[in-house]
Amino acid sequence: MSTTSAHAKNRIVFLDIARAYACVMMIFGHTFESVLDNGLRTGALFTAWDHWRGLTAPTFLFISGFAFFIATTRYWDHYTRWTPRLAKRLRRVGLLLVIAYVLHMPVSNPLGLLHSGLTYPQWFSWMRVDILHCIAVSLLLLHGLILVFRRRQPFLLFTALAMPLVFLLSPFIWFLNGTVSEPSIWNFYLGANFHSQFPLIPWIGFMYAGILAGHGYTVWLKNRPRWPLILLATSGGVLLFGLLIESMYHQLPVHFHFHSLQAQTLWLRLAVVMIIVSVIALLVQRLRSIPDVVSLVGRETLTLYWMHLIVVYGSPWNKGLVKIFGRTLPPWQCLLVFMVLFVVLLGIILLKERLKRIPFPRLAVLQRCLLRSRQ
Repeated sequence: MSTTSAHAKNRIVFLDIARAYACVMMIFGHTFESVLDNGLRTGALFTAWDHWRGLTAPTFLFISGFAFFIATTRYWDHYTRWTPRLAKRLRRVGLLLVIAYVLHMPVSNPLGLLHSGLTYPQWFSWMRVDILHCIAVSLLLLHGLILVFRRRQPFLLFTALAMPLVFLLSPFIWFLNGTVSEPSIWNFYLGANFHSQFPLIPWIGFMYAGILAGHGYTVWLKNRPRWPLILLATSGGVLLFGLLIESMYHQLPVHFHFHSLQAQTLWLRLAVVMIIVSVIALLVQRLRSIPDVVSLVGRETLTLYWMHLIVVYGSPWNKGLVKIFGRTLPPWQCLLVFMVLFVVLLGIILLKERLKRIPFPRLAVLQRCLLRSRQ
């Protein structure tokens, strides 16, 4: 198995490792959540695991924001106006959003929508916002902000103001959003009042936090060998602030308490996510080399994510593991299902990577002929 130096491209490898960790934890968590026996979903051990599993989404969003800023700041001027680079990225984000809605499609025949339409419950189910919707729309909004502000400083200032406000005001935004009797599409993005699992409020706040961390790394920390320790110390400050917010949250009126939101834990979750990222960065610094397959998983996280959703939860065109097995399996069988699923998904992305490297001489000849004809 080929390897990559952990120090030659420390930043890139670090991001890949962190994304790979978040992706594997997501697939592991979703698999166990879908097929684990209902009788085993009690006790302190399951509760601790369930809380830890809840950290994978904010970890993924935080790392996505970190990676977004690192990748964007290299070619900042290309994203302040319409360019081929911006068009290419927007096409990818748009495809991600299309995949998100296709996975939630309530009918197996899309052409049927043209003549029969949808019932209200079907439309309601289709519009619910999942993590893919959240990531895609967040990236679109970030690029919109770049086009508006054009310069890094106003963009970062807005992010620095928006991130804490999203966390602090999320209970009030959810409360106002819940007063709507017939929601529009954007209401599904403002809160989970209409059964959205990952609305922009408050989840985009973790991506904003990742952008701020990416900026801090680029400007102040990159050339410091012990920069993960600085991030770790910062997470301690966030943790203390989170404990203060939690104590104040319980003083709010009862109708501002949303148990599905757990707004009082957002800062605590962010602190733990920063600790996880710091530990991963410290481990990467101590490694001489890392298998390329790990970096590949980090680069293909979104592909792995939407593919495993189809297998685990199903789609309008297939039954997922949750319907095939139900919640009936003991832990060792759940682990076996996860291992088989991950090996299959890994094989798919390895095959995809291999196909990308196969030369196409006839295509190259055709391209040269077209260039000559234009000249």
